[in-house]
Amino acid sequence: AFSMEHNKVKIVPLGVFCDATKLSKVHLKDNLISSLPHDFGLWVHIIELDLASNQLTKLPDDVKNLTRLEILILSNNMIKVLPKGVGSLSRLAHLDMEGNRLESLPAELGYLTSLTKLSVQSNRLTVLPRGLGHLINLKHFSAGENNLTQLPEEIGTLLLSLCVYVIFMFIIFFCTCLPLSVSVCLFSVCLSVCVCVCLFVCLS
Repeated sequence: AFSMEHNKVKIVPLGVFCDATKLSKVHLKDNLISSLPHDFGLWVHIIELDLASNQLTKLPDDVKNLTRLEILILSNNMIKVLPKGVGSLSRLAHLDMEGNRLESLPAELGYLTSLTKLSVQSNRLTVLPRGLGHLINLKHFSAGENNLTQLPEEIGTLLLSLCVYVIFMFIIFFCTCLPLSVSVCLFSVCLSVCVCVCLFVCLS
């Protein structure tokens, strides 16, 4: 891992991270970085990238090349647009865009089916993309302190996935502590609840 957090770094030199092929984590939180180098798209080995609390105004579309990324933290910058290329990050599990200047989110965000945590709190969003309903693995979603007036109907799919996840975690926890006969009975009840929830979402 490479960490230079809480400094006054203004520029990331060319070649620093694209040549360090064994480096998988880069933490540059709380610096003065206003732009990323032209070779940003060559940081293909990076798995975790933290650029929170800098002065970034945009994220290069070349981010689409960083297909190994699992964690991308860009909170507390000045980013206005999230590029469509972010939809190519199929392994991304954690995306933090809190405290930026986003007015909208790209539809391609719906391609990030590995995403478990998404934060877009404290931006300027007026609407959420319908593709959010495709994020079936999402367990934490934060969108407070925006200008939102409604939720997309597709969010019901997301809520259903979360509900089913919670129910099955409940089953797994209790079934390991109870006798087999009781576990089977509990499983049947919880399965019935899941079916009822599915029907409710589909019919509503």
